[in-house]
Amino acid sequence: MRRLQDGQVLAMTDATASACGTPTQLRFSPDGGRLLGWSAGKICVWRTDSAALVAMASEAFTAAALTNTGVVVGRRLSTGRLAVEALSLPGLTRTSIPLELPAAPALTDPGTLVISPTGDSFVAAVQTDKGRSRTLWDGAGTMLVTRPFFEERAVVFSPDGRHVLLGGALDAIVNARTGRSSANSRT
Repeated sequence: MRRLQDGQVLAMTDATASACGTPTQLRFSPDGGRLLGWSAGKICVWRTDSAALVAMASEAFTAAALTNTGVVVGRRLSTGRLAVEALSLPGLTRTSIPLELPAAPALTDPGTLVISPTGDSFVAAVQTDKGRSRTLWDGAGTMLVTRPFFEERAVVFSPDGRHVLLGGALDAIVNARTGRSSANSRT
């Protein structure tokens, strides 16, 4: 890790590197003060000013994002359903985030969970008797919007987490805080 202000290399100890393995995914906290890395069933958080290990957990996560106060993770339960949890720092105390689902019988697809860069909203594919859709939830698990989709296209959040592209067309851009369409608006 290298500090951006002056280019100084911030060394990580061998114990930290071996305990966390080699992360395949990295995310910065919104304030840039922490770095999240995960792969092969481990999640680690380091301070960016000193490269000190803040927290580590061993579990199979399908997605993760770092907030200024903790980590938001998604994982597949043994029942096949999606679980979303907030893990506080530094102790990684877990708080479950129950997901509000559409009225029709629905199953979430854990493989498609995407968490905003700020960790305060997330999207997953939902299968109902009416077909497949993508659902946007706020950080408390309240459903903001559900939109059908027919093509596999990436879900993309803006770098600040304020907007999310739920499909391939510009009208699929929504405000990640409200769920309202961002097309033709200045939200």
